Amino acid sequence: MVLIDRKFDLPALGGFVLVGVAGITYRLGLDPGVALALARDYTDQNVDYVTPLLQIILAYLGGLCLLSLAGMQARLAREKTALVLESAAATIGAVFLSILIQRLLPTEMRDSHAGLGLLATVWAASCLNQLYRLQASGRFSRLLRSLLALIYGGVALLSILGLFVLSNPFLSSSERAVGPLILDSLAAAYLPLAVVFGIAAWQLHAFRRSVRAGCAVAASLLAAFYVALEIRRFWRGDDLSLPGVSDPELYSYTVAMLLAAAGLLILAFWRRSTALRKLAMAGVVLTIAKVFLLDMNGLSGLTRVFSFMGLGLALVGLAWLSRVMTAQWQKGETPAPEP
Repeated sequence: MVLIDRKFDLPALGGFVLVGVAGITYRLGLDPGVALALARDYTDQNVDYVTPLLQIILAYLGGLCLLSLAGMQARLAREKTALVLESAAATIGAVFLSILIQRLLPTEMRDSHAGLGLLATVWAASCLNQLYRLQASGRFSRLLRSLLALIYGGVALLSILGLFVLSNPFLSSSERAVGPLILDSLAAAYLPLAVVFGIAAWQLHAFRRSVRAGCAVAASLLAAFYVALEIRRFWRGDDLSLPGVSDPELYSYTVAMLLAAAGLLILAFWRRSTALRKLAMAGVVLTIAKVFLLDMNGLSGLTRVFSFMGLGLALVGLAWLSRVMTAQWQKGETPAPEP
């Protein structure tokens, strides 16, 4: 239809294109769509999938190729039709990636925090991609992209809530960490999602500063939560829901907080950012409060003395680094011309 419209200039064919897009989206997304792609044979104890993976790949890749090629052709003459085709391709692509994640992950990771985190990553990336393209859009495309961003964002938000409430390894004993330390199911659940929000904080220039700051905060919290989980797994094993916190685990959190504060100071120096520098100093204050309120309760004698000495040396080093940064910034400033 798109090629015929382009050759003979028949705008009325755009309606048939929209009907075709609706049909492809319905068949691949709803009926049979995801239900058939994720159908399982519950008569087998191993819970094998009925639909062959190759058929699923051919079905979705075929639809994506047709939508993408039609969108490229329609872009030359029918901008609105091209936008609808492109939006349908983005939706089908997100659904296809979600299905691939569920099909390719090992059985023990498929329905746990790893699978849910990767699904949240796909839909969060789809939402933020629409927001990014919203920065240079016309009236119709702005309306359509806003609607898609709202839908994708809703699915991503539900997935993230499920990740932190239903599939949280801290809260559920069934959510055991799988795989080698660092490159494990915890990394699959939280690190890709943190990277997506970090890229959004870097690229969403046309939005308010608060939007970019919110994305940066989300990326930082996800990364910090992942580090905390890995530290707990190192000391406590694969079941992270065990009650209590051991002393070595508690001190490891303190070291990680000091390293994060030092990293923020270095980043602030590189970016010449006063806000990052203040955030690093806030991290130092929070670390000191944690040491005095939590860490020192379990120490006595020489152990407490040496711990105080180590903390003092670390704080002196951070203060020296901050002072060097200040001197370099003042040195690089251009003095104002005299009247």
